[in-house]
Amino acid sequence: MMLVTTSRKPGQLTRAMARTVADALGAAYLNRGKAGVDAVMAQAEKAGAKRVLFIWERKGNPSRMVVFDLEKAAQNADTQEKAGEGRQRTVQSGQKHPENQENEETAEKEKNKKIKESDGENEPGSQGEEKTDENDRNRDESQENDALNESEIQGGQKEEESGWLTPEVGIRGAVYHRRPIRHKGATIQTQDAFGEAVASLLHSQKGPNQIVLSRFGLKVIVDSELVLELKFRV
Repeated sequence: MMLVTTSRKPGQLTRAMARTVADALGAAYLNRGKAGVDAVMAQAEKAGAKRVLFIWERKGNPSRMVVFDLEKAAQNADTQEKAGEGRQRTVQSGQKHPENQENEETAEKEKNKKIKESDGENEPGSQGEEKTDENDRNRDESQENDALNESEIQGGQKEEESGWLTPEVGIRGAVYHRRPIRHKGATIQTQDAFGEAVASLLHSQKGPNQIVLSRFGLKVIVDSELVLELKFRV
């Protein structure tokens, strides 16, 4: 089940559009008002929703569609809690964390190397100095690559630790025809890879309506007539 809501204190167009999307998906609609995100999540859990579709607005117009996955957020929270407990047990038992131990061993090797260099093992202008310079350059390059890899891993972990799903869909414009949806639920039709990516965010109950997704936008069709058209910003 999906819950559809909006930004805080949304405009009339955003509210009408969100309600139409909710009806087309066969999802529940939440009139958010001044409620914060935490309050919305609590209501979604109470209603048994697995995902929350937010339709943000800017200057009174719909601007973005973002989806929060409650199950994914709960799983990540459990994983982090277990990892924290494991680290705490390691510290309490007096054992060093593997990462800290590796860092200490690396620091010790660097210290010994500097001591050997200060003892005159590599005389200025000798072959040994050239080899040391080359090793230093290789080590610098290796450290730079390690830093880049670490930043990429941290960035990936940051996305995985969150319940927010990608892609975030920018809305360039909206055309809304004031036509009510009598029967909730729709089949989703995708026309390209971007449409498939957006469809993966949405949970739709099968119904008589139709939702068409592509890189150009989202269309809600009822009884062969266009009710809502969103133009995506890609």
